[in-house]
Order: sequence, then structure tokens, then C-alpha cells
Amino acid sequence: MRFTFNHPAVVTGTWENGHVRRELVRSAADFEIAEYSSAEAPLTFEVRDQTSNETSLRIRTVGGRHYKRWRWDEPSTMFGTDSQFLRSLYNGRELEFSGIEALVDAEITRVKSFDGYRSIENTERRPFKREEEAGLGPLSVSCMKAPTLKNWQWLGPDAATEVADWRDRTAAILGNVAFVDGIPHVRTFEPCYRVSHAPLGSSRKGVIISVDNASFYAKEPDRTVVDPATGFEILGKNALMIGLHNFAPTEFHDMRSFCLESGWGFDDRPRQEIVTHDPSAVGLDYLEMETVRHARMLHDRAGQMIKLVVLRDGAEVFCGQPVDTHILQAQMDALRISLLSWQSDRNGTDKLAAPFEDLLEHVLHWEEARPTKATFDISDQMASFKVREDMSPVIVAPVAGATPCG
Repeated sequence: MRFTFNHPAVVTGTWENGHVRRELVRSAADFEIAEYSSAEAPLTFEVRDQTSNETSLRIRTVGGRHYKRWRWDEPSTMFGTDSQFLRSLYNGRELEFSGIEALVDAEITRVKSFDGYRSIENTERRPFKREEEAGLGPLSVSCMKAPTLKNWQWLGPDAATEVADWRDRTAAILGNVAFVDGIPHVRTFEPCYRVSHAPLGSSRKGVIISVDNASFYAKEPDRTVVDPATGFEILGKNALMIGLHNFAPTEFHDMRSFCLESGWGFDDRPRQEIVTHDPSAVGLDYLEMETVRHARMLHDRAGQMIKLVVLRDGAEVFCGQPVDTHILQAQMDALRISLLSWQSDRNGTDKLAAPFEDLLEHVLHWEEARPTKATFDISDQMASFKVREDMSPVIVAPVAGATPCG
């Protein structure tokens, strides 16, 4: 499907005084939306309510890309000026991938990083009340109402290249949309089972089985986003929270075994279930992803611990006990290097084993210094992960001592 869309672009030139001028504008361009038949985009997963047997979510898969139906607009009005999709395309709401506003916001941040005195013009338009009520903020409205690009004299020689780049950025967002038998669909993460030890903040023992999706492992389904400060991939919301484990939609029985083996207990009648029509559509190795998530969790916890170290009479102290942050930092660095290697190669977690085990031993030793123990803490989480590892048909034994330990 081809349609014309006025996409935003940031173009540069010069002011009369010779300073760099940057403006947010709009430029019309044609875009293609992929179209498939239901045979080309088969139904691969369904999420059903166990009580009513109603289906709350259907997912179709094409070439490893998962799509769910867009439920807010009719196909004929999806690209209309007052459609929810158009608003979401700008502000990102109701989508699992970033909208146009996020692209422009990132550009504003980038420019401020090296030119704090000059901003991008036309990016602070105040929305009308009806626009605010529709969920549109200043930046979204600025994108929607920016001046249409013209052949202004102040434009620089790279304006055409800049517009083409922003056209490609917009096309990448629209690449997350597809029509299946004429029905609009948008990219999503594959569904998975989630085991929660207990509700957050609750001291109640037990387990909750729920259906969620693989957004734990990535910020967006269509691309990998890296934190420039750490080099780590940005994970989904609450990805480093303890008390949770994720399992593939085909691993219900493995999940049940884990719950019983770990002593968490099991809910034999969870409210929802995942019906998998095509097991080959499962795109993740969940034990691998959980290994990486636990390594990130451990690295994060060690970093938090170092921040709590104080100097007392010239000695480093954590919760009243003498410690050596240099050793802990060396182990964190070793694990970080292995994590970055995994991000680059995606070739299994064997190289994570030794630095993971070394840092875990040190973190658990430091944890013993805490005066009070939480109902469920990092040691419980790692113990449950060990149960899951031991259930795996292939276990790679770590080589302890590969990094400094003390």
C-alpha cells in the first residue's frame, strides 16, 4: 500500500550572522506499507482466557517478525487526520516501538550535547486543549504543524541529504506496520509465560503465572538500542527486577517443573494460556536470554553495592564490614566484557559462565554483611536461576577463579 505522508525533518543552514541554523520542517514523500495475505502471514500465537475461552490476542508472523492487529481504527480511516494511529505514529502511545516524536527528541538531545546555546527551531509549539486531550504533547504537535519545506535562501548545501535521511527514519517506523487481508497490524514482541514469586512489595509466599511478552529483553521489537554510557543494550521495563522468570510459549511444562523444583509452588490453573500454532515461530532461546538478564542483574547489583561503600579510618566499609572494591570492580569489568561480547556475537553464553560465577560469589559474600534480609533477595533469585540451569539438558560448568576473587 502506497500513501503520501508529510514527515518531519531537521534541516540546517546559516543565520545572517553566520551561525548554524537548524529548523524542524515537514516534507511530503511516498511510503510503502507491506501487504500480506493470511497465508503469507499465518496465525502463530493466541492468548486465551482459561475461564471464558475468549481470545484476547492473536499474533501473526512473517519472516520472524511478529504482528498484532491494530484495534483502534478501521482500515479506511487508519491514515486519516483524526485517527488514533496517526497520533500514535507521533507520540508512540499504544505502540511497542518508538514514534516520530522520539526521533526528533533524540535529535534535540544530540544537538544540545555539542551546541548548548542554539536549539532546533519550531520544536516548542504549544498544543491546543483538544490536542492535549488526544494525548499530543508539544513535540508531537510541533512535528505535525512544522512549516512545509521550501527553497529558502538560508538552507545549506546538505538540505536534500538531510531530508532524505529523515524520510528513511520515518520509513523505518512505518516498516513496523503491515496489512494482512486488508486489516492493519503493528509489530509486537512474541508472547511468553512469566513466573512471579510474589506480588511486588508482598511478603506472601506463592507464585503467579501470567502471560506477558519478550519486551523484557529489548526496548523495541524492531531494533536494538544501546545505552551510550555503558555500551549495554537497553532492556525493557523492570527487566532487572528480582522474583521473576520468563519461559517460551512452548515451555509450559518446563515452567511447571521449575516452579516445583525451586519450591515456589505452582498454579495449575493460570488465568491465561498461550496457544502456539507454529512452534518454529518462537524466535528466542529463553534460557540464553534469562542467563544474560541474570548477568545484567548481577552486574547492576554489584554497581549499587560499590556506591554504598564508605571510607572509615582509611578503609573501605560496606554495611559495617571491610571490603575491597578493586576486586569487585575487576570482576564487574570482566563480566561487562563478556556481556558486550555476547551482544556482538549472539553465539551462546559459555563465555559468561566464569565471570558470572566469580562475581556472584563475591556479591553474595557482601550480601551477608547486610543487617537485615529481605523476604526475597538477590541470593534467592540466583538460587532459583541455578535450579533452572540444572534443569537444562546441556549444562556448561563454569571455571571458577577465571577472574579475581576475594
